[in-house]
Amino acid sequence: MPTFLNPIMLFGTLLIGIPIALHLIMRQQPRLMVFPALQFIQQRRDANQRRLKLRHLLLLVLRCAGIFLLALALARPIFQSDNLPAGDAPIAAALVFDTGPRMAYRRQNQTRLDIAQENGQALVKNFPKESDIVVLDSTSPRVDFDIDRNTSILRMEQLQITPAAQPLVESIENAFAIVAKSDKAQKEVFVFTDLSVAAWNRKQLSRIKGLLEKQSDVSVHLFDVGVPDPSNRTLGELELSAQTVSTKSTIDINFDVLDAGGEGQSKHTVELYLLNDEGKSQRRDLETIDLDRNGGARVSMRLSIPQEVGIHHGYVKFARNDNLPIDDVRYFTVEAKPAWRVLIAAPQPARSYARLLRDALAPVEYRRRGLAQFDCEIVPINKLTQHELENYQAVWVLDPGPLSVEIWQRLSRYVNSGGGVAFAFGRNAKQGESFNTPEAQQLLPATLTRQWKVPDSDLRLAPRDLEHPVLSRFKSVATTVPWDLNPVSKFWQLGELGEAANVIIPFDNGRPALVEQSIGQGLVLMMTTPLSDALNDRRAWNHLLAPRRQAWPGLILVVEMTHYLIGNSRSIWNYRLGETAELRLHSEPAQDQFLLTSPSGDVSRVTIDPRERALNVSDTSVPGHYELRAGGTQGTRLGFSANLAAEATRLERVAEDQFDKALGSLAPPIVRDQDALQRSRKLVAGRGTWEGYSWVILIVVFVMAGEQLVSSLFYRRNSEQMAVHPAAEAA
Repeated sequence: MPTFLNPIMLFGTLLIGIPIALHLIMRQQPRLMVFPALQFIQQRRDANQRRLKLRHLLLLVLRCAGIFLLALALARPIFQSDNLPAGDAPIAAALVFDTGPRMAYRRQNQTRLDIAQENGQALVKNFPKESDIVVLDSTSPRVDFDIDRNTSILRMEQLQITPAAQPLVESIENAFAIVAKSDKAQKEVFVFTDLSVAAWNRKQLSRIKGLLEKQSDVSVHLFDVGVPDPSNRTLGELELSAQTVSTKSTIDINFDVLDAGGEGQSKHTVELYLLNDEGKSQRRDLETIDLDRNGGARVSMRLSIPQEVGIHHGYVKFARNDNLPIDDVRYFTVEAKPAWRVLIAAPQPARSYARLLRDALAPVEYRRRGLAQFDCEIVPINKLTQHELENYQAVWVLDPGPLSVEIWQRLSRYVNSGGGVAFAFGRNAKQGESFNTPEAQQLLPATLTRQWKVPDSDLRLAPRDLEHPVLSRFKSVATTVPWDLNPVSKFWQLGELGEAANVIIPFDNGRPALVEQSIGQGLVLMMTTPLSDALNDRRAWNHLLAPRRQAWPGLILVVEMTHYLIGNSRSIWNYRLGETAELRLHSEPAQDQFLLTSPSGDVSRVTIDPRERALNVSDTSVPGHYELRAGGTQGTRLGFSANLAAEATRLERVAEDQFDKALGSLAPPIVRDQDALQRSRKLVAGRGTWEGYSWVILIVVFVMAGEQLVSSLFYRRNSEQMAVHPAAEAA
């Protein structure tokens, strides 16, 4: 069935009734002949009348056909068929350009996007006149076609690489939605892509299949602008040992280096830079890496933090760029603060009880050189009331005995106002009843029920996952943490946990080992086994900080617990592109707005969220360092870094047979040049179309000519028959 560009003109076919009415009204009525002698004349008359009726009907058909065909032509019919090739009628076309970071891959002095732009412009210039065209990229979606062909060409010329690109399938879905609104019968979508796995994974192919099944009248063409054998060196995402550190301390920066598609053994030099106060880069470290073809390496670099308090920016990069420079550099931001003051309260002799924890938080050598990130002060538990807890960022209470109501009240006020307190219970808790009082339970996540002894010290810490900030440092070595070398022989069994309590680490028997609870603006951590038993203590409940073999799991654990109490793990200065950066303010600034300077140099204003006391930056579309300032050069300065996701520049290509497996008969043709694209358009399994206006008008001309010929012959013959012969008139 055809479709019509002007269907209202079909009402003109009602005019067919005019010649029919005239035919019925003007037809001659037979007259009765009563003369028997004229029987021959009667027979002759009947024959003539039959011929006259046939001529009338022929003339009626021609006139009706002329009116019908004229109305049909004005309605501009478009005929469609699955077996017709693409024609010259106007079409609805969407050109989708993948502008993700992979399209910056350069070969023979051209990026993949350069090639896509050239072929897109050539394609648009060959479209039939009055076609509807829209150009889409990997940024925000669009809602309608371009104004004209020149606008589409201009948009293609202005296309740029989009580091924070949306998934290609979303741009294709946007293209389908736009062409579906067109009244053009022929609808085509052209996708210019490098066919990399980053854009065409299994999930996205499934979405494409759903589109093709739902809108079967849309033809899709894939224009491959990729290279058959891409090679690329990539810096993986940076893993920082800490994002907030003390001045004069060090951080470890770990990352992967991958050489995909290389030509064999290769050496790569990686450099570590830190920006000074003037924004100039200073190289702090350098390492040379040997890689085999398609090989990878794990790299660890150490950075010494400057003495200046505040935000410090840096980056890691290859000494030489390759064909895809955008993933040859990774940015990072750290915050430097003075050493955090930590108060350790322990039973007498306090220094003996607290020695292991203090050495874990501030090793002797670090204290001697002034590099310790924690400034630990040890006090007897019974003298807690003599110290202003607000002067400390965290408080540890080791193996406490019964505490006075005043101590509980002071600890409670400290936590509610935003402080962090950690309890590690051991033998001094006795029967535990003194920690189940109302004053104690205002802080503790649960009651102490009884001491649990494990035969043969056959109990271990057994984290279920490593997503909690306290455990995040163990992610990179998740399968090699020797928890079994740090056995626990005794612990406190807890009663029912409070509603706000959460188990961070259980034992391998399922009992809680480390529990947290948020109270007011602060935090309480509760360990059910102590952190003060020495290795030579026969009554030791565990060997977490005084292990028989490897000490590092317990040491990392208490350091991360202290950072968590202080709130350092909640300060995030490094993000992926597209993520919203949330920067918490530790103090109330004088201004309520900050000036944001992006890596591209754009400046905008960001307003503080008064409820969260934080700055939220949602526009993180450019990789690099972001600066936020308030109060001028002497005011408040913040900042963060944003990086590409590692998978955003994967250049491995999707095999063509994967399209066939995923899409079956719906798989679109893949072309690599203009000639192949034009052949694809002619042979594409879709709905070919052609407009019938010119052909119908031609038929109308022939019909009207036939009507004129028949009518002239008909009326001339009638007039001759009606004329009186002269001889008869004389007679």
